[in-house]
Amino acid sequence: MRLLVAQECVQAGLRKSLVLRVCQINRSSFYYRPRCTSRKAGRYCTTVTYKSNGEYEPDSTVVKDIKLLLGLEFVDYGYLKTTVYLREEMNFLINPKKAAAAAVYRLMRENNLLYVNRGIVNRSKRQWVKELVPDPQAEFTYLELDIKYIYIQGKRRNAQVLTALDVFSRWNLAGRPVAAYDQMEHAPTGRSGPFRYDF
Repeated sequence: MRLLVAQECVQAGLRKSLVLRVCQINRSSFYYRPRCTSRKAGRYCTTVTYKSNGEYEPDSTVVKDIKLLLGLEFVDYGYLKTTVYLREEMNFLINPKKAAAAAVYRLMRENNLLYVNRGIVNRSKRQWVKELVPDPQAEFTYLELDIKYIYIQGKRRNAQVLTALDVFSRWNLAGRPVAAYDQMEHAPTGRSGPFRYDF
């Protein structure tokens, strides 16, 4: 409200400094003009692209060159490879930095030359485990190997026992210690492990 009064007084011919002091308005607030928000902030996009010989081509010509490139057989370039092609084959002055490649990306996006994101497609044909416990129909179709720790009283040490089980009948086929905690010193000769238990 005070700003409107100050503007009317200044238009009537009063001095600005006096009006601003009486209305208690800062000079920066009086001179402030909000920017037009109809366009995006920042620099305007370029409409031409320079070539190495000093000439320049409008964006429409660059888009035609991109369409000719993408129209070739077995060419499905993205914007990065297209940028390299325009720089090396067509002699356009396009900086190898990402900011310059963004101009090519913008041109391709505006003219629908980019591929649509297809999303993640699961092409895996792996067969995952459906049942954690197998369903055997006869003996010895599935075997189970089980490793447990046991304590050996005389040695006062721990050892691991490997047990082979038949899943269908739950028979204990064999069991033996496979490794002692500190390696048993006296393994019986002629056997593959320190001890052997047959159940």
